Amino acid sequence: MIIALLQLPQTSNNGITFKDYSFRSAGLANPSYQSDSVRYTPSPRLQGLQNQVDEVTDVMRNNIGIALKRGEALDQLEQKAENLTSETERFSYRSKQLKKKYWWKNLRMWIILGIVVAIVIIIIIIAAVASGKKKT
Repeated sequence: MIIALLQLPQTSNNGITFKDYSFRSAGLANPSYQSDSVRYTPSPRLQGLQNQVDEVTDVMRNNIGIALKRGEALDQLEQKAENLTSETERFSYRSKQLKKKYWWKNLRMWIILGIVVAIVIIIIIIAAVASGKKKT
């Protein structure tokens, strides 16, 4: 690997002058890289390795994209699960309310039925006693 130290133009910051030295990788990021001070032509072997690195980079980018999509899908699934949990809790609460409501309604019907049966029995007893008094 060839590293070239390039001197870039001087920069000024609040009146202070700096020389900007940058390390650049010659030929690796851009195989046809050429500057004023360095001319580089990659060997076929190095070019083959660079192609393999580019292929691996593309595969890894695709894998990262797939992983991100999977992560988004998992986030959506998690949100749906949370919604389902809250809906389940609401359903459970509402079903308990309805159970109590209809239990009381059923109890009222049994009480009313008991009162009606008691009134009918009382009417039959009164009718029987009244008819017995008329005969005597």
